[in-house]
Amino acid sequence: MNKDRYQKHIFYTSAIIAVAIFTAGLLLGWTLDNFRINNIIYEMKQNELNTESYLIESDFIKSFANTGCSMQRSHIDKLASDLGEIGRELAGYEGKSTFKKEDYEYLTRKYFLMEVRTYTLFKDYTETCGNISTILYFYKINDELSIRQGYAIDEIVRNDKNVYVFSFDIDYDKDPLLDTVKIQYNITKAPSIIANGKLKHENFAGVETIKGLLRDSK
Repeated sequence: MNKDRYQKHIFYTSAIIAVAIFTAGLLLGWTLDNFRINNIIYEMKQNELNTESYLIESDFIKSFANTGCSMQRSHIDKLASDLGEIGRELAGYEGKSTFKKEDYEYLTRKYFLMEVRTYTLFKDYTETCGNISTILYFYKINDELSIRQGYAIDEIVRNDKNVYVFSFDIDYDKDPLLDTVKIQYNITKAPSIIANGKLKHENFAGVETIKGLLRDSK
C-alpha cells in the first residue's frame, strides 16, 4: 500500500515538474520573441528617422552649389548599415521564433518596403554624384545557382566599399510592389542582377562578369 502511494507520489511529482518545465520553455520562447520583435521595430524606426533626415538634408543641400555629395555619402552609408543590421536580425528571428508568425510576416514586409525605398534613394544619389554602384539581386530560396550568386556578390562587396547590394526573393508575394520592380527591370528568373539600374544579367554571374557589368553601366 505504501509502495503504491509512493509510486503515485513520484508520478504526480514528475508530471508537475514536466508541466512546469514545459510552461517555462513556452514563457522563455514568448519573451525571446518579444525581445527580438521590439529590437527589430526599434531599428526600423531608427532607419525611418535616418531616411527622413537624409531627405531633408538633400532638400537643404539643393539650395547650395554642388556641395552635397560628400556630405550625403556618410548618410547613405549609415542607411546601408542600418538596413543590413535589420536584415541580419530578421534572418535570426526566422530561424528561432516559436510564436507570432504574423509579426514576422509584418516585419519582413516592412523590411522589403524599406529596402525598395533605400534602393530608390541610392539610385538618385548615384545619378547625382556617381561615386557608388548598386546591385539589385533577385534570388530564389534554396536554389543552388542563387546561393552561388550570393557568394560571388559577397566577394564583390568585401573588396569594394563603393558597391551596395539590395536583395529580393523573386517569389515574395506579400506585397505587390515586388511585381512592379520585376516588371520595371523585366525580371523573369533567378538568379538575376541589375547593375546600377541599367544592365541586366540572368543566370549565374561570376565575380569578373559582375565587375564588368558595374563598369559598363557607369
